[in-house]
Amino acid sequence: HELDDRVVAVLGEPAGAGLFRPAAPLPPFDYTALVLAGGRDSLSATLIETAAAAAVPAVLDTYGEALRRGAAAGPAIVKPNLTELAALAGPAASPALAPPADRPADLATAAAAAGQLRGAQAVVVTLGPDGLLAATGDGCWRARVTAAVTGNATGAGDAVAAALTHGLVLGRPWDERLRHAAALGAAAAAAPVAGEFRRQDYL
Repeated sequence: HELDDRVVAVLGEPAGAGLFRPAAPLPPFDYTALVLAGGRDSLSATLIETAAAAAVPAVLDTYGEALRRGAAAGPAIVKPNLTELAALAGPAASPALAPPADRPADLATAAAAAGQLRGAQAVVVTLGPDGLLAATGDGCWRARVTAAVTGNATGAGDAVAAALTHGLVLGRPWDERLRHAAALGAAAAAAPVAGEFRRQDYL
């Protein structure tokens, strides 16, 4: 409830239909992009819609119903992992999306499941050691690092989201965005401390 209280303090009390009555005049929405991680089922969607009204693109990194509702609000990018995608796709797709450790996920099934996240402009699925898969209205792209990575994977997904946001803001083409995101994610996973990376691992 602390998060709810902070949101109400900034946005005001809920006015129904996902809207808020402002508690006070809001400052200008002066952001280049909005990145959301986690969040309640309806909160992410509300913030994405607020950002979209100010022409600010959003990147969503969450799971479950918050992922489905947030995607429907029209973010620029949603970034589920295979487990999160399998949970939304249902039992029929789960064996292909979450196979045993000795077998890779089926990328065609992943791309089809990504298409179920209607509303999002692009879906980037993190595939663990198999890299990234992006599904957009213009096609699909895949990127992965060639060398095996060992270290601390905590924070690697956040590094991928940061790199995707960087590419979004700069308007980079999708193949370049994915290469950058896969490289930064792998560099973060190779670092022994979460949230750090060595420049030589990224380059």
